[in-house]
Amino acid sequence: MKYFISILVLLISCSSENFRNAEDALDAAREFKDGCLKGNFQKAAFYVIDSKINIDRLNAIKTAYNNKGSQEKRDLKEASIMIKLNKSISPDLSEIVLTNSAERNYDTLKVVLQKGKWLVDNIQFHK
Repeated sequence: MKYFISILVLLISCSSENFRNAEDALDAAREFKDGCLKGNFQKAAFYVIDSKINIDRLNAIKTAYNNKGSQEKRDLKEASIMIKLNKSISPDLSEIVLTNSAERNYDTLKVVLQKGKWLVDNIQFHK
């Protein structure tokens, strides 16, 4: 029985991705954007505050990504993330504006320190 439980725990840990907590606000914003660009929405969701508005916006990003062609997706996966603004509003709140080398649009992200974790909140899209 011990052997079976050990194998089960190993299989579960290998099948699920383990994401590291962001070191700071900028790290959280970059990891979130990286997940979105690469179509890894499980990763992007890890760095987002769990609220209806944020999940709805993340789902909109996912839908837009899924509607892109294979070449566009490849371009996004290879894109560089460019930080346009990294503004610390308080010790636990930052505003980060970023874009990528594959698109002309940019995102404004509020990143907050919540329960010891840096998480994206209030995702805003711009074109």
